[in-house]
Amino acid sequence: MAQNIQSVMAGLILFLTIGCSKETPKANEEPAGPPIAVDVETLVGDFAADPQAGNTKYQHKRVAVHGLIASIHPSGNDHIITLIGLNERPGPVKCIVPTEQVERIKETDEVVIEGKCDGYSKVDGTHTVSLSECRIKEIKTDKKSAK
Repeated sequence: MAQNIQSVMAGLILFLTIGCSKETPKANEEPAGPPIAVDVETLVGDFAADPQAGNTKYQHKRVAVHGLIASIHPSGNDHIITLIGLNERPGPVKCIVPTEQVERIKETDEVVIEGKCDGYSKVDGTHTVSLSECRIKEIKTDKKSAK
């Protein structure tokens, strides 16, 4: 009996030692690896189709979103950029971008913005994905002037 108790205790200590030694990522740490490349339509569509699956795939991860700038608005020390799909359909992605980043862009520019996906909301029938800690990675074109 004493030997069984010792075996159980040794197993429990080993389990706790291994289990507690695993490092868990901190909430404000950068996710490892490259960002998930996605366009506005796919990102918003994935959340709209299945919010749970969208959270699993994107939430708290870095994404590089390709879309058109629909609007740029100041918000404190930053700006909020609203991205729409290349087909100009609604279903926006809201990005919080440092003010110095907005000097080189304008509405209707086609861009890639990288940021951390904070999640998804549906207000008045509009599906919106929010990104924080954003940076403009690429300015492709001004779609409206190219037409």
